[in-house]
Amino acid sequence: MSSQRATLVVPSRLRQLPYVRRWLQRVLRRWAVAADLIVDLSLAVTELCTNIIRHGYRGEEEGSIEICLCRDPDAVRITVRDSAPVFIPERVMPPPPEMLAEGGFGLFLIHVLVDDVLYERGNARGNCTTLVKYLPPTP
Repeated sequence: MSSQRATLVVPSRLRQLPYVRRWLQRVLRRWAVAADLIVDLSLAVTELCTNIIRHGYRGEEEGSIEICLCRDPDAVRITVRDSAPVFIPERVMPPPPEMLAEGGFGLFLIHVLVDDVLYERGNARGNCTTLVKYLPPTP
């Protein structure tokens, strides 16, 4: 099987998240990705895009988010690009457990849902995050 690709660009607005999720699920179903992996990837991408909108663009700055899907025989790779100020994941600490209901766990949830998270940052602006979910071997 050769690689399959799909790309979507949306404005950096929270109201775009349901559209992103539906698009992602539709493409992954068409590519015959297992339902449980689609759920994990949908949640991971939603969390990532939410963080970009709320913390990168701060919910006010105009910008866009580009989501590129790639399905290889062994993995699904989702690359998410933005032009928000640079994000440095090493500086993010998890909130205390008693604050669970108040959020702040998105980044850590993403790491649980996918197999690899790769960050690239621009100089002053721009981030590129790649989420990788390995597929079970086909018999």
